[in-house]
Amino acid sequence: MSTPDSVRAARLPSPRIRVSIVVSRLYPVTGLESVTLSLVRAIAPTHDVRIIVLADETSDVVAHPDVEVESWGPKVVKWKRLWTIPRAFRHRRQLDGSVIILSGAWAAIPMLLALPRRLCRHTLVWEHSLDNHQININKRLKILRAVARPLYSRARATVAVSESLRSDMHAAGFRDPIEMIPNIVREFKARDTDDVVPGRLLTVGSLSKVKNQELALRALALLPDRFSLDVLGDGAERPRLEALAAELGIADRVHFHGYVADPARHFARAQIVVHPSHSETYGLVMFEAAQCNKPVVAANKGVMAEVIPRLAPGAVAEPRPEDFAAAILSLDQNPVSEHEFAQAAQRRAAMSTNIIDDWNRLIASAAQS
Repeated sequence: MSTPDSVRAARLPSPRIRVSIVVSRLYPVTGLESVTLSLVRAIAPTHDVRIIVLADETSDVVAHPDVEVESWGPKVVKWKRLWTIPRAFRHRRQLDGSVIILSGAWAAIPMLLALPRRLCRHTLVWEHSLDNHQININKRLKILRAVARPLYSRARATVAVSESLRSDMHAAGFRDPIEMIPNIVREFKARDTDDVVPGRLLTVGSLSKVKNQELALRALALLPDRFSLDVLGDGAERPRLEALAAELGIADRVHFHGYVADPARHFARAQIVVHPSHSETYGLVMFEAAQCNKPVVAANKGVMAEVIPRLAPGAVAEPRPEDFAAAILSLDQNPVSEHEFAQAAQRRAAMSTNIIDDWNRLIASAAQS
């Protein structure tokens, strides 16, 4: 599912179409922001692309000379994002003449409330999060899904990032058409494999209950002292996780780095990537780890069990500290071979073949409707 950001320009269609991609924010660059930026870079060579930031200031993370970025208002978070609804009404006519891509529910809901029907016909919803596992954990997402269900039907089509997510949306009553298009995974610059630190574990993600870094800490506490853990990401759970590390007696073996814009160096140093998340709709970190030839240990459920080891070499385990620790020790003693990484890379490449063609087909269809 990884596709270079310089993707196959020769196959992209003409003439150029004006595409407006609406996001809630662009920074910090976590999963949703990362895949949005990758899509922008992929379609910018043949379309006139602009990014509209609905609930934050603009950012310099786009770094593309031909892509416009504009903000419709200052940063708002949590339920204060309801203020984006009047912003959407105030600026909606600026989207005339565009194909509109709404990235994520926090962008899609206010825009679909505001857009007139004639513009909805040119609108694609790009959904990343509303799967059953996350809904069960996060009550706020449960409310969002209930609001999104009737609104998404106003758009020309919805794009889900995995078959699992599409299946959950169908079961929840979302109407067709729901297309499935995998994400484009950003590429990291190659790093020398001599950077690997034996016993160094890595976990990447926002510090939240869904990402469940507590499991990684408790597994580390069961491992020999030669194992350590780099924690990349920030969030509301950080104070509790730092206190837990001290309580478990592993504070000197855990390094909290906060948000890291370019995690390539940390991937290079890691021996194994630990992904303890309760739920994923795509699992971007697993694909980034596979690109860096790092095995992954993740929970044996949902998307994680679909991705590992077929697309990202490693092991799945029951989400218990003793099972995660056992899986880590097994990979330590029986490393994944270069052949296994190469086979997984071939499978990812085969699945990514039509990503840009599928997006261009939908963009062209929305433009003509």
